[in-house]
Amino acid sequence: MLFDYPLTKTNRLRLAQAFRHNRRVDISIDCVLEDQMGRAFVDDLERPSAFMLDVSGFCYFAGDANSAGGQEMLAALRPYSLFMPSPQSWAEAAQAMYGERFVAFPRYSFSSARLSREHLTGLLQASPWRERVRRLDDEELVTAVSQSDEGIFDSGAFDSAADFVARGIGYCLLEGDAVPDGVLATVLDLEVMLPCVGQAAIGIEIRADDERLASICQRLNHFNTLQCVTAERAFLHAMGGGCLSPVAAYAEVVGEQIKMRAVSYRDEKVKRGEARRPIKEAVELGAQLAAELH
Repeated sequence: MLFDYPLTKTNRLRLAQAFRHNRRVDISIDCVLEDQMGRAFVDDLERPSAFMLDVSGFCYFAGDANSAGGQEMLAALRPYSLFMPSPQSWAEAAQAMYGERFVAFPRYSFSSARLSREHLTGLLQASPWRERVRRLDDEELVTAVSQSDEGIFDSGAFDSAADFVARGIGYCLLEGDAVPDGVLATVLDLEVMLPCVGQAAIGIEIRADDERLASICQRLNHFNTLQCVTAERAFLHAMGGGCLSPVAAYAEVVGEQIKMRAVSYRDEKVKRGEARRPIKEAVELGAQLAAELH
């Protein structure tokens, strides 16, 4: 039997000890330990031998994978759960339990290792704002941007404005010949940038066996939004992605159909796609676009 693990001071220390060797790829483990998000589970409240942290389907494991509790934790995984970096014994146990359904995929991250001025120049030329974007290749402009009251540019890693011009790469948006004040945000059209999957959709988490709350949430549910989010999540899953994957998708209901646009930056060449299907075929729509962009 699995138990919700109360995040008392003693239990947090026990969890920190249990997960001390798990490779950190984000801050999820620490967020659970600080009781900011996610939940902790154990196989025994007094003397746990197996531990699991579940952050909205991102699952981390520690302890004895081959214990009865460890096996129960793995068997309880929901479909499409993401098995996050955990000791090798847990990966082997999951592979033995799920076979070909336990699918590995690379975790994507962003790096400046292959960043070049040529690549950035190409992106700029394709931007509808290209006439107003200026490269920071002038000492006076670098100084003006770095001294902005908003403090949105930090040149502290460089000795001077001249040093930035010589070694750095940067761009800014101009109003005429001046650096605009207070420009920290703007509304981006979908033609300029698609959002990450599921953005702005509100989800309510309830206990699995709470029929009363399930009934209330069913009445609160917005069908069109659910179908759009389902299509986007199906696309992300089929792309083998997570929150660090360089892919985006946006679905919307148009009449009796769902229209979805998607983009992938996984390869050297940017891939974009758009498709429509009946509103009840949300999962199929996501899988279709993912197949086109793979």
